[in-house]
Amino acid sequence: MQAHDTPLIDASRRGCLEDVERLLSFGAAVDEPKTDGSGNTPLMVASYSGHLEVVDALLAAGAAVEVGNHLRGITPLIAASQPGHAGVASMLLEAGAAANQACHRDGTAINCACHFGNLACAQLLSSHGATRTIRAAGPFGEVETAEQTATAAGHEELVAWLVESRQWSTPLHHLRIIGHARAREQLSGGADLHAAAAAGGPTPLSLARALRAAGDPDAAEGSAASLVLAAAEPWSPSTHALFPAATREYAVELLLLGLQLSRQPRFERDLVDVWTQLVMPSAVERFFTPAEGMAWWLAKQEGDELRAILPGAARSNARWWQRHAGVSAKKRRLAVVSDDDSDAES
Repeated sequence: MQAHDTPLIDASRRGCLEDVERLLSFGAAVDEPKTDGSGNTPLMVASYSGHLEVVDALLAAGAAVEVGNHLRGITPLIAASQPGHAGVASMLLEAGAAANQACHRDGTAINCACHFGNLACAQLLSSHGATRTIRAAGPFGEVETAEQTATAAGHEELVAWLVESRQWSTPLHHLRIIGHARAREQLSGGADLHAAAAAGGPTPLSLARALRAAGDPDAAEGSAASLVLAAAEPWSPSTHALFPAATREYAVELLLLGLQLSRQPRFERDLVDVWTQLVMPSAVERFFTPAEGMAWWLAKQEGDELRAILPGAARSNARWWQRHAGVSAKKRRLAVVSDDDSDAES
């Protein structure tokens, strides 16, 4: 045990998960720092040492993920980024660590990763929105970029990647880095496929198409790039999960409308197939509200085509929905029945 270490800090430094879990179960304070006044906590020590399982156990016990030490304000994320423990850094970020939290000298985790040439950490931090421009503390407030830091330290591979990714402004731009799960989360959360840092700059969709065109393995089935390409396709049952929550809700309501209409005896063909294969792919867009979606689709239809696909009750209900997009889903479904009854009486 090093001088000033608590038993939990010693176990965290050694990466002994069994001892860490035992000490925590006996009531050891998860954030108790070293006794030398440095403020280094068990999580900082484990993060710097790269002990992934210990970091996980400490986070599960409620360790503070954003507290910096007393000497320089080093956070667990900065501590993990210096030696390049990308797995630990990823776990800390998922636990809520702020990618841009700076130490007392205004250095951030990505600045630290670039100084020590840790490409994987720099890529990960960039994908979580880490800023690449750092204003140093002091009377002059010098500005230094991540590229300048990596260049001064002679890390050519890292510099090349930083140059290539200068205009990657969203997590979804980092297709080779974020993986399937994060890409799906981004897409279902409403990430913009056409986001660009500047007019004409790369977008997630343009990057995904370039990877696919080049036959790159990172565009293979199941990759982040493949999900972006799928999300750019018209709505279908297979792409439904890649649309934003509001759009998914709209699609479900639109499907319910189709199912209600399909029960009407006036239809001689299977309306559900027509509805899901023709109507919904046209009416469901990533960022349409229900009113916008139905209005856009109605505007595309003309005369006989509209009457052939949406006769009678369907037309009146669609227009009713367009006028009353803010009412509850239950009321919209009830409106189908009421519109049908009115149509039958006339």
